[in-house]
Amino acid sequence: MAKERMDRRGFWRALLRSAASRVELPAPPIGQPRPRRPGPVLRPPGALEAHEFLATCAPRCRHCVDACPVFAIVPSYDADQPGGGDGRPYLMPDRQACVLCGLCMHACPTGALQPTPLEDIRIGRAVVRFKDCIRLDGQACTICIDRCPVEPNAVTDEDPVPSITAAHCTGCGLCAEACPPHAIDVLPRA
Repeated sequence: MAKERMDRRGFWRALLRSAASRVELPAPPIGQPRPRRPGPVLRPPGALEAHEFLATCAPRCRHCVDACPVFAIVPSYDADQPGGGDGRPYLMPDRQACVLCGLCMHACPTGALQPTPLEDIRIGRAVVRFKDCIRLDGQACTICIDRCPVEPNAVTDEDPVPSITAAHCTGCGLCAEACPPHAIDVLPRA
């Protein structure tokens, strides 16, 4: 059997993938927030599609931020923050979950946040990082299941770790915020 010849780009790509797969970042202590990962931004409930939201939302207006009773909505004033530093609102559900109260949607003066019925809110979707779940160590934990506010429950008790049904998940982050080892991430929906 002839060996396939790999081009330089393929060689470096394979080398970097191999090195990255071996890097294991230490988990933060229980109760400490994880550092933010760069990537797509989670917007408040009722947010328009990304390009429409950016065109409609008035930077630094803060109406939705001020209306949020649990301080889940944060304005992005730093270029290193997920929002890019333009003052527009975003969510960090692993630090403070959205309680889906709807006050932000009604406070928005520009229409960037549209009033949306609770059953139609889809901020993002929660995913369990399998290797970080404490149930793999034999610990009994159902915190994420107990905290899920939707019916039917988006987080179900599976073995060995809980499972999240994307169709039911609002992306509120109550499960991510409550998870002791922070083994749940909330990702934006495609």
